[in-house]
Amino acid sequence: MKEVRTKLKYPFQRDDLLFLKGMVEHVQQNLHTALLALVIDEQHRNSSDLKTQMSDFEQNVGHGFTGVHAHVSAIGSLIQPMQARMNIIEEGVSGLRDNYGKISKVIEPVNVRVAGIEDGLAGIQTDVSALSSAIQPITSMPNTLSTLTDTVQSKSRSSPATPPPKPSNKALTTSNK
Repeated sequence: MKEVRTKLKYPFQRDDLLFLKGMVEHVQQNLHTALLALVIDEQHRNSSDLKTQMSDFEQNVGHGFTGVHAHVSAIGSLIQPMQARMNIIEEGVSGLRDNYGKISKVIEPVNVRVAGIEDGLAGIQTDVSALSSAIQPITSMPNTLSTLTDTVQSKSRSSPATPPPKPSNKALTTSNK
């Protein structure tokens, strides 16, 4: 009875249990292998997607470099004529500096002469002012003479003509002195 109880408690034999244990381990190993295969396949798909993305990126970068190279070439073709113009401008500026130096050397004596002429003109203006002051009384004399002449003529018309007295020799000698 003890055996029956033991068989009822443990219906399987040890060998059967070990066999089942081996089968479960084998199935578990197969499942693990299948899982690894799925992981590898997923990684392969991901790497394939990454390769496609990298290839697209590489093409875009290649196109970008081509575009940048084209822009740099275009800028270079614009800069070359500008550089030639800059060289011409630099030569012109250098020539202007030389001409300015030459003109400055020529103008310096002229400036000295102009200063002398200005001084001379100031002296002439002073002389003209002095002459103008001196001439003023003389210019007013015709008015005085005209008035005197008019007076004499009006008197001569109104009175008979009498010859003016003859000056004496004494008056002539005194006025000549």
